[in-house]
Amino acid sequence: MLRCTRKGTFKCVLLTKKNREVLMRGIFNKLAITLAMATSFGAHAATTTTEVLSYNYGNYTFFGEFNSDAYTANVASRLVNNFFVFDLTGVNLQNIESAHLWVDNNYAELRPGYSMTYTMYDVVTPLNVLMESGTSKFSVFKDLQQGVKYGSRTLNNLDGFDTDFTVDFDATGIAAISNANGLWAFGGALVTNDPSNQAMMFGDVYTAKLVLNYSTVTTPVPEADSSAMILAGLGLMGFISRRRYR
Repeated sequence: MLRCTRKGTFKCVLLTKKNREVLMRGIFNKLAITLAMATSFGAHAATTTTEVLSYNYGNYTFFGEFNSDAYTANVASRLVNNFFVFDLTGVNLQNIESAHLWVDNNYAELRPGYSMTYTMYDVVTPLNVLMESGTSKFSVFKDLQQGVKYGSRTLNNLDGFDTDFTVDFDATGIAAISNANGLWAFGGALVTNDPSNQAMMFGDVYTAKLVLNYSTVTTPVPEADSSAMILAGLGLMGFISRRRYR
């Protein structure tokens, strides 16, 4: 078997059986790398987002009184917990990478030098009871401030109020969303380190959304030249294998 090369001058060298095996192994290795590169290049992660408008929201005071506002407060004379309800019917709830609550206008009150934390919890109260008006519903008020935590956010007066506002769900919250069916709700409560208990947030909310982010890996179909290179490589591998064992 002759191997011909051209480096300045054209020359052919007679290859021994051992040299032929070394040469073919090199060809196989290079071809394998080429095929892998041709099929893997172009793969990338793509993020898609779904936004679900709130189905309902409201709050309950310390006295168990229902209100149709979204604000929550930790004031010495008026403790208020809130809730949000979303209709997830027909929404893709698989492979959620991250999720957060979004509200359009977070009017808040907090004295300088202090902070407040809003925490989201699961809701065990039946949704028809949660969303209907009434008074003396103390158990509902308590339900909105305890149970399984879904995420939280801490802020102070330097974070900026009267702006769009988000609270991220943690892994437990995302799992709860993924397992939801139809109407789904969560409650929220506010605590502050201000000894005078003067803190409020989610005031003047007109729009609330549940934002779901998905991440998928996409691999484009190889272009014509890549496909031709793959086919040629497969043909060459078959030809070499045939010559080797003849």
